[in-house]
Amino acid sequence: MTGITRRAALGLLAGGGALVGLGLAGGYLLLALLQAHVSSMYTHLNQRAEVTCMSSSLPTLFRNSTSYRRELTTTAKGVVVTETSTDPRITSAIRDHAQEVSGFVHDGMPAMMRGMMGR
Repeated sequence: MTGITRRAALGLLAGGGALVGLGLAGGYLLLALLQAHVSSMYTHLNQRAEVTCMSSSLPTLFRNSTSYRRELTTTAKGVVVTETSTDPRITSAIRDHAQEVSGFVHDGMPAMMRGMMGR
């Protein structure tokens, strides 16, 4: 699996129990990587095949993958992701993951390392 660099931009709109994320990529290669990465992660979630990574929220999302709805739409410039749940704990994990991704986009690996260290 290829990694996504922080050169991808992520915009998030959260309300109620839903989160809509818009990932935009500059350049064809980055666009393809972003689309492939999100699609691959959703495949893992659907297969209940947990991925080990530096996210503190993903274990909750993987272990409860049937407790929330995910929708992925690829666009000419990136992806649109919508995730919803009626379970407040899952909604919180969805939002936490969105913040982790936003931190990674903004600050790169140092943001992920801070998350691992609980800072």
